[in-house]
Amino acid sequence: GITPLHRAATRGNIEACKLLIQYGANVNKVNGFGETPLHYACQAASLRFVNVLVENGADFNVLDNGGRSFLHIAAEHGHIDLLEY
Repeated sequence: GITPLHRAATRGNIEACKLLIQYGANVNKVNGFGETPLHYACQAASLRFVNVLVENGADFNVLDNGGRSFLHIAAEHGHIDLLEY
């Protein structure tokens, strides 16, 4: 299912992200579609959120159930700044 960290990523809520990670949230937890919080942050175009996730061990190599990486999602949504990450 969708975790609080996924929801924070959708909203780009950096403070919630940091707090959830501080209390043990898994930055690589996948939902039913194979999406991690990193996938959600790329949909929301939150570069700051992506940075926090990466600094806390987010795995770049996770593919969702459709075989898409976080870069695919960023490209699909036209978030060029994330493609340069």
